[in-house]
Amino acid sequence: MGKWANERVSALTVCIRVIRNAWHFRYALILVIKVAC
Repeated sequence: MGKWANERVSALTVCIRVIRNAWHFRYALILVIKVAC
């Protein structure tokens, strides 16, 4: 159970990190569009 749980937790951490990065990217993109227009 230990190893499987660890893999699952690390996968979840990666997912959260990717989602957070995508959110920041989207926010930055909207900011750039607002500034450019």
